[in-house]
Amino acid sequence: MTRSQVSLTVLGIATLVLLIVAPTVLFVLVAAVLLALFLRGGGSLLSRHLPVGDKAAVGLFILALLVTMVALSLAFAPAISDQIDELSTKLPEAFQSLRQRIESVGWLNRALDAVVPSELPGGTAASTVSTGLASGLAAIGGFVVLGFVGLYAALDPQLYRNGLVSLLSPEIRPRANQVLDELAQTLRGWILARLFSMAVVGVLTTLGLWAAGIPLAPALGFISALLGFIPNLGPVLAAVPAMMLAAVQGGHSVAIVAGIYIAVQTIETYGLTPIVEQKQVSLPPALVLGAQLLMGSLYGVFGLAIASPLAAITLVLLREVYVGDYLEGGA
Repeated sequence: MTRSQVSLTVLGIATLVLLIVAPTVLFVLVAAVLLALFLRGGGSLLSRHLPVGDKAAVGLFILALLVTMVALSLAFAPAISDQIDELSTKLPEAFQSLRQRIESVGWLNRALDAVVPSELPGGTAASTVSTGLASGLAAIGGFVVLGFVGLYAALDPQLYRNGLVSLLSPEIRPRANQVLDELAQTLRGWILARLFSMAVVGVLTTLGLWAAGIPLAPALGFISALLGFIPNLGPVLAAVPAMMLAAVQGGHSVAIVAGIYIAVQTIETYGLTPIVEQKQVSLPPALVLGAQLLMGSLYGVFGLAIASPLAAITLVLLREVYVGDYLEGGA
């Protein structure tokens, strides 16, 4: 084997071992790269219009984000908080109302009991609370690490890029930099598409539910915007609380809510995303869905959330390295 083949093999094996032994670490690193690209992109936008360096521009962009978040919080947080509190109160009531309706149908009632038992044993409940607390603390720690790694990478991306490229043999380092440029461009396009789609989905969902007279429309729209980060499956998850609230009002409301979410998802999938990604590498919908099912079944919610950018990374590597360099380039 040549030095190039050995270096690529070692790097591939190390990535595979990390995915098997500590997948969360790899997912946090991928998420940190996305955050770094977002912060760096915002900083680059400012540096083109202001006489400041790259690091100062990133700092100004972060400061602008914080100021915007504080302003929005002061303006809308009380109303949104009240909506979320009311939603958390009404959802259990809606679930109980829906369950009472299901109890009149024997086989549906038995199926519901099998999936969601009425009561949990004391030990099981305590274990569930303990596990949930541990998972919550781990998630908080992961987000803290993600934030700092993303910040450091945004402030000095070349340092970490040079370190990664130095793991490869010298003769393929120029090509590695080209592949990294293509990866960065693809992920920037993915980030732009997600942010734009999340905002529009949140607004359209809120307006649709409000026009239909569904209670807590702003809170439900906010949930839809957040879950819009997960392509395809995010809107399905966001529809669950809205459908439960609509079920209390009757089948007509359920049909209206289902129609609203289907319409918004259709607009997002076939209108918004293709327009935003028209100059980028578009991911085939079947590939994204397959990646989500695989990562979700193997690694849970975090795997599901990170499946789409991982699919984009994999697609670029296959196209540029395996197809372009190995199959067609004769490397």
